[in-house]
Amino acid sequence: FIATHSPSWYRTPVVQTAALGVVFFFVFAAYTTIQFYAASIYGSNLASDSVSAVYFTFTLTCLVAPGIINKWGCRMAMFIGVLGYASLVLASLIYFLCGGEEVRWARRLVVLGGAVLGCGASILWTAQGRLILQYAAKATELENLGGKGPDGTVVTIENVEKSTQTGKLMGLFWAIFQCSSLVGGSISFMYYNEKPEGSTALYCLFLGFILMGAVFTQFLLPPSVLRKNTTTIILMEPVEKQ
Repeated sequence: FIATHSPSWYRTPVVQTAALGVVFFFVFAAYTTIQFYAASIYGSNLASDSVSAVYFTFTLTCLVAPGIINKWGCRMAMFIGVLGYASLVLASLIYFLCGGEEVRWARRLVVLGGAVLGCGASILWTAQGRLILQYAAKATELENLGGKGPDGTVVTIENVEKSTQTGKLMGLFWAIFQCSSLVGGSISFMYYNEKPEGSTALYCLFLGFILMGAVFTQFLLPPSVLRKNTTTIILMEPVEKQ
């Protein structure tokens, strides 16, 4: 529905790359803060167990992530991957509601959430790498060949040096993505400056951020429907004075 009913400016590689950056902005505004303050939130032992579970399953799942993305497609794979991040936040929310460090099963639940997050992270980052390269390839094609204008007419470009759009789109994505560190840092400053430990309210906020990122994955368009947002310039020959 979005691919066929969205405005022409939305169906461009630049806008879609920005939308991809927004997905990662929301997810990592929450997760970066959790990762930086894991020892304060969970205690050193639980934090190390959780992080170890994240990177162990991340490493293993990277081996099968390309096959998963080939089957599900980038958008669905990213949606599932983002929900992997939500699993750790949800496990942590249950951990705080049920008594925290004193409850053994709650501690194990946090480690399990970290393991699920590692699986989701490998799928998410593999899909991101594939999708942004596809956007860049489409942008390069449209830039060099012209593509189609908003009215469906073919636009041709002549006598223009061939160029690649990969660096431009990569820079745009990482600029938006790294803004998550600013937001996460602001949350850390305002919250942990007063109370250097986790809470249910904080993790509800984090869960909301990640779920918003999951929703935004459904607004990403496949590269095949992207078009160049063109502006028509009419050149007129000078009129000779009589």
